[in-house]
Amino acid sequence: MRKKLTNLRLPVALLALVVVGSVLAGCSGSRIGASSWPGITADEDTVYVAFNQSVYALNIQTGNQIWSFPSEPERTQFFYAPPALTTDDQLIVGGYDGIVYVLDANTGNLIWQFTETEGRIENGQARIIGGPVVDGDRVYVASTDGNLYAIGLTSQSLDWTFETEDTLWASPLISENTVYLAALNQTIYALDRETGDLLWSEQLGGAITDAPVLTDGHLLVGTFGEGLQALESANGSLLWRFETIGWVWGSPMIDEGVVYFADVTGMVYAADLETGDEIWRLQPDGPITASPVIDGDRIFICTSEGVFARQAANGNPIWQIDVGGRALSRPLVVDDTLLIATIESDHPISAYNAESGARRWPTPSAVE
Repeated sequence: MRKKLTNLRLPVALLALVVVGSVLAGCSGSRIGASSWPGITADEDTVYVAFNQSVYALNIQTGNQIWSFPSEPERTQFFYAPPALTTDDQLIVGGYDGIVYVLDANTGNLIWQFTETEGRIENGQARIIGGPVVDGDRVYVASTDGNLYAIGLTSQSLDWTFETEDTLWASPLISENTVYLAALNQTIYALDRETGDLLWSEQLGGAITDAPVLTDGHLLVGTFGEGLQALESANGSLLWRFETIGWVWGSPMIDEGVVYFADVTGMVYAADLETGDEIWRLQPDGPITASPVIDGDRIFICTSEGVFARQAANGNPIWQIDVGGRALSRPLVVDDTLLIATIESDHPISAYNAESGARRWPTPSAVE
């Protein structure tokens, strides 16, 4: 059984502000080319990477490659969504071709695949950008065709589908009996987990590109143009809204009653969960599309210019590093190892000492 599973959410095709502009214009269908940054997931021993034409596993201590899927890259296959692990060592991978691949996490061998959206690929709409989410014997997959698919892992068949009015980039959030789903049409949906029936929906006034987070009845959602919003999870009513300078692309993080989030201008914020009152803000360097990550008393922030470690209580600096590329996605912390995904670099995945920022390994040359 896998332990201490950590998932890193990486949305697709970013920071091209042309794409951002099209999102704000209404975002119908998928207008994204096959390019993005790596999607990664990790447990205590292994890092699973979805990037370009491969999904591969790396030893978390050494960075050595364990396996790669497919054995030979195919021209029409691309992978960017972070995979999801099950407790029985299945790795669920969402393909940019709209197909869900279920692999053996230990060998990378294909077990089965879900092709419900395959017939929609020709019109360019069925892409999987947000990572699949495993909940018990079911996996939930959001597609740019506007559908959320609930797929039975044992039955290998579709349990239900919920159709929205527009493109889905974000992974769903599962909490008890409710599925929360964010869409580019500026709407957050709450669904019954077992049936997929709509419980409530709320228009937030700005496109939503990453998953909401939930704690103590507060559903936190980052938007394009309408800041960070806290909703009542039971009915979607607005509790408070925090006005940001720029668009909020990544999911917020919550720790001990404080919400941490960032916007595309490079500003990082800390706010009180109950009231939305600002605690501190800072601007490290470079645009930010990723969620920050909290580990103990530290916050790790990825920007287009590097990675920054700050004190969570006040934002004071601890260390910062140049990772040799653009770090546009959320960092991942496993024990004392900080994993960074980059683009425009020699090594898509690198590992660092979370305490000091010292580099531990690059990805092997075989997957550079």
